[in-house]
Amino acid sequence: MKKCYNLALIFVGDSDIARWPQHLLPQVLSVSPHDHDSRATCQVTTFHHAENGATMQRLVAQIKRAKKEISSSSFDATVFIACAGENDISTTTSTPSLLDRILEQFESAVRCIFSSTTKKRMFNNPHFIFIGPKVEPWMEQDELNARMCYFQLSESLRSTISKLSSCPTLMNSVDTTRSNSNHSIYFLDSLTLFCGETQNKSVVGGRAIAERKYFQEDGLHLSHDGYEIWKKQVEDILHHDITFGEMGDD
Repeated sequence: MKKCYNLALIFVGDSDIARWPQHLLPQVLSVSPHDHDSRATCQVTTFHHAENGATMQRLVAQIKRAKKEISSSSFDATVFIACAGENDISTTTSTPSLLDRILEQFESAVRCIFSSTTKKRMFNNPHFIFIGPKVEPWMEQDELNARMCYFQLSESLRSTISKLSSCPTLMNSVDTTRSNSNHSIYFLDSLTLFCGETQNKSVVGGRAIAERKYFQEDGLHLSHDGYEIWKKQVEDILHHDITFGEMGDD
C-alpha cells in the first residue's frame, strides 16, 4: 500500500483562477482514501490552464489540454478547481438563451471530466469544485442589471450541479468496475461570500454590498484577502467533504 497519496490539482477557468497567487493556492496535507482506515499524507502537483478573459466555452479546451499534460503521469485522484461564466454575462446582454448556452457549455465541461471510453478513463478518480459568480464592488452602480444576471447564473449552476451529481449514467461512466470508486461535483457559492456583514441580505435588491478590501482597485478582481477566503473554502471541501478513491499500489 502506498504511504503517500498522489493528488493532481488542476486549475481551469477565467482570470479569477488565472490570477490566483501561488502562495495562496489551497494546501492539501492529508486526504481520506476510501480504502484507508485513517487519513493518508498527500503529495500534490498543481497544473494551471486558466486564461484571462475566458468564457464558459473555454473550459472544455482547457480540460483537454490538462489531460494531455498529465497523460504521462500517474495520480490517485484528480481535482479540478474552476470558475467561469462571469465573462459570458459581461460581454453581452443576459437573456434566457444566453443562460441556457452557458449551462450547456458547463455540462460539456463536466462530461469531459467524468467521461470515459470502454477501456480507459480520462482522469483517475475525478472531482470537480466549481466556484460560482460573486457580487463585486463595481455592481454598486449596476446599470447593466448584472446583479440579477449573476444571481440567476449562480442558482442555475447550483441546480445543474445537483442534477448532474445524481445522474447515474454520468457518474458511473468513470468507473463501473470498482465498487469503492468515488467521484463528485461540488458548488462553492460565492455570490455574497465577499459581502461581509451584508452577505445575508438581498442580492437582487442591491442590499448585499461587496467589501472593497477583498478586491483590487478595479473592483473586479480579487485581492490577496479575497483569495485567502477562497483558499479556506476550497480547503474545507478538500479536507472534509471529499472522500477520495483507492490508493494505488507501490
